[in-house]
Amino acid sequence: MENSQWTIGGRLRHHASTKPDKTAFIIRPAKGAREVISCQEIYEQSVSFAAGLFQKGLRKGDTVGISFFNSRQWLIATFGCQIIGAIPFHFKFRSDNGKEVLPILQILGNCTAIILDSNDEKTNNKFIEGLVNLTNTKEKTVLSHLKCVICEGLDNELVQCINFTNVIELGSEFDKSRLPDTCPDDVIIYLTTSGSTGLPKLVPKTHIQLLDYGEGAVFACEMSADDVFFNDRLFDWLGGYPVVFLVSGSTHVTLADQFTIGSFSDICDFMWLVIESEKCTVSKMLPLFIFELLKRENPTYRLRVIDTSGLPVPANCAEVLGRFCDEFVSHYGSSEMNFVSFKRVKSQSEFSDYCVGKPLPWIEMKVVNKNGKTAKKNEDGELFVRNKKSFSGYFGNLQETEKSIDADGWYRTDDVAFMNDNGEYVVHGRCSDIILCYGAPIKPSNIEAVMMKHPDIAEVCVVRISDPVSFQKPCVCVVPKEGVTLTVDELEAFALKDAINLETMLIKTQIIPLFSFRQVLPNIDCDHCVIRARYNPHKPGETTFYQCADIKIKKSNGLTQSPVMSLPPLSQSLDPEYRTVRKKIDVLRHRNRFGPKIDKQYLVGLSYSPFDKATVNLMNISLTTGYPKYVDGYSLLIIESTFKNDVTKHKSVTRETEKIFGYICAAIGAINSKGNYVGLFHDEQLDDDLSFSFMEIGLHGENIEFYPLKGLNAPINAMLPYSNGSYYTFSIAEGAEKGNYVFEVGTLIFHPDPKDYDPWYQYTPMVKSVPENLYINFQWAEYDPIRHLIYVLMGNENSPDRLQARLYTFSIFNMSIAITDIDVDEFTFTSMHLDKRTGKIYAVSPGLFYSTNVQWHLIEVDPFTGKSERVLQIATFGYFARYYGGSIFNGISPEGILYHVFKLYDTDADVIAAIDIAKKTVTFSEITNLRSVHNLALVNGP
Repeated sequence: MENSQWTIGGRLRHHASTKPDKTAFIIRPAKGAREVISCQEIYEQSVSFAAGLFQKGLRKGDTVGISFFNSRQWLIATFGCQIIGAIPFHFKFRSDNGKEVLPILQILGNCTAIILDSNDEKTNNKFIEGLVNLTNTKEKTVLSHLKCVICEGLDNELVQCINFTNVIELGSEFDKSRLPDTCPDDVIIYLTTSGSTGLPKLVPKTHIQLLDYGEGAVFACEMSADDVFFNDRLFDWLGGYPVVFLVSGSTHVTLADQFTIGSFSDICDFMWLVIESEKCTVSKMLPLFIFELLKRENPTYRLRVIDTSGLPVPANCAEVLGRFCDEFVSHYGSSEMNFVSFKRVKSQSEFSDYCVGKPLPWIEMKVVNKNGKTAKKNEDGELFVRNKKSFSGYFGNLQETEKSIDADGWYRTDDVAFMNDNGEYVVHGRCSDIILCYGAPIKPSNIEAVMMKHPDIAEVCVVRISDPVSFQKPCVCVVPKEGVTLTVDELEAFALKDAINLETMLIKTQIIPLFSFRQVLPNIDCDHCVIRARYNPHKPGETTFYQCADIKIKKSNGLTQSPVMSLPPLSQSLDPEYRTVRKKIDVLRHRNRFGPKIDKQYLVGLSYSPFDKATVNLMNISLTTGYPKYVDGYSLLIIESTFKNDVTKHKSVTRETEKIFGYICAAIGAINSKGNYVGLFHDEQLDDDLSFSFMEIGLHGENIEFYPLKGLNAPINAMLPYSNGSYYTFSIAEGAEKGNYVFEVGTLIFHPDPKDYDPWYQYTPMVKSVPENLYINFQWAEYDPIRHLIYVLMGNENSPDRLQARLYTFSIFNMSIAITDIDVDEFTFTSMHLDKRTGKIYAVSPGLFYSTNVQWHLIEVDPFTGKSERVLQIATFGYFARYYGGSIFNGISPEGILYHVFKLYDTDADVIAAIDIAKKTVTFSEITNLRSVHNLALVNGP
């Protein structure tokens, strides 16, 4: 029998001999009593089952198919096979005829026994009969080695059937010393991959290789025999295999039938009930369970460690710290490479998006760029892993093995990753078109092949869309045949008929708030035309990158604006047109009086006073009255001075007025995931145009924080929040040839530094365009988190009378760029908004650029064709002036209301419009004056 402690049987014997009465496994069903199995019980019953198999003719190297959910029988059957050197493979069958299992049997070729759960005798009989009938003349070798089917209560004439308990009884009287010896390097399991790239691939594991995974998990979570480890995943999967108990002796707690409990929320409730009642100390938990937990009130019980993996882990998963656990672990691994790397933290600020930390001491990792060279830090490429103990190739599939492992033993993971400045790895996508949904890789072509069988479908395309819980989901796009109308219900029924999980096809996703940004012109003298100048906001008055258009701008010689708070009362007649305009707007407001309520959100922005240009104030603007007011305690003095403020260090400013030397960049701002206002700050006295600081202003009484930015290679034009502490950016850099520019999308990721309290934001480039010399006037950037696309609107400097524009679409996952010419034959616009409910893009347009008949419309813009379509008329001629600067960051609310500031015709007065996209109605605020308030952003809060 087993001669080494580093075999499965040897580990079972070790725990049984050292702590025979210690609880090895606790299995909790949704209904019924909990099952407790001691170390001695599981060892003795597994050995007896092994002896019974041996007496039935099973030998070392035979393969055995096992189909159980988490149960005592699964443990006994699997361990029993491995004790005599037989090799189990685990499967689940959904169809009556067992067609899902046949490809695996064909690859293995020597299946000696099949062991089935006894819950449904009728289903088991249909499965056996169907499997036998599927093996035609050419495939008879598939079952030619089959000696028996082991299942309690099963009776079938086609094969020899044996009761599960009879096997144990048969082996209990057998002399165990006669069982064959097993060695640590013997193969003792075939793990099956998902089959996302075709037929399932079989990953053979030896005793040593299987236990290696457990060693990694124990090392990462610092587990010992005193821990109680909760893991709800199926024993079949490597992530759920009971190897942590085998390595450390810790108690393994799992669920027996979680798929029968009900809703996902009910499963999560039961899971936490089990964790608390069994006093678990460590839990493996998928990110989707973490998100569900975070919706709940703080519990009375707290774990020592929560370990998560299975898909890229966003930073907000670490919010469980302090509420549900003391330590948080994110790890990376695979069926081929085992447990590879991990990141363990004790505070949320230590964890950033998709970070998987550093490799285990006995494992190597590297990132290889598109040129086949080891990538530099913060450079994307494909992740390679080398673990000499984990994987030597796929069983019976030399072609896939050679594609996956190079001559030096490096395994190609197909994952996009980079190494950050701390030497930690960040995994954030797939190199191929694989869709990673709830940790399962899905190949779009597999779904497309199924859907194309529908008689009324002409074309089908499956694309991946982002999802905050599952990471990605597939979305099916269908073109029906001419004259045919397809319904969602019909497609759902067809998908279910072909045994495709509906959740992988027809997606209802959770929506993430969207953010948008606008660009304003510099206040400078120019002998050329600059009205649509492409301008990087560095320092007012600089001469870098100015491009000409069609209207000359001169610096004003005096005050041309009223103070920020100046709103004329009804009786005031300073403006002779005011009374007329007031009457007009009252008529317009009355005409649209049945529009949406606009008192649930508010605007914030930064303002300066024409009488005190050195002072910038944070303003709060009511969407109902339009009235701007100072946010108490926020006043930044931006003063020119010979004193050089050190922007290389983190700086915290109290809410009391404090002098800061430099300036806030125009048109760079947003509301981040914490609900704070963020922007960029530049040191006035530093010569380096890239000496920016990240500025975060708490809107709920917090300080103003300034963080250094590191790694910039060009000024930032737009900053797009996508998760806590992480932002996508858009920049324009000078090309190699004069007059050419390169567009670049990158990331800003927060890096805490708890040792010296000097955190920073690190810039990392992601996608670059080819050089461009025409469409170089940046207008707007918008991020679609569902599809992980960044839309950038660019203008053509050589088109002074038409506002010609292009939409550059940057794909984060594919690292690609698509370019679409915008149709400007009827409508022009310099900003756009993405409706978070529908994924459609909308813009507010005054019509043609050169038209004197200014009529404002809401239009829908197709980002793939560039076509613009009128949605509704906002105002006819005579109400609002042509003014392209009224856009608002994060301009569409969760309810689908688009907010926009309009300049009243021939006055300095403004109104805020609330446009209900679905109902096609508009309401307006009271008359206000927002000319001195910049970087307006919509805050969705009380």
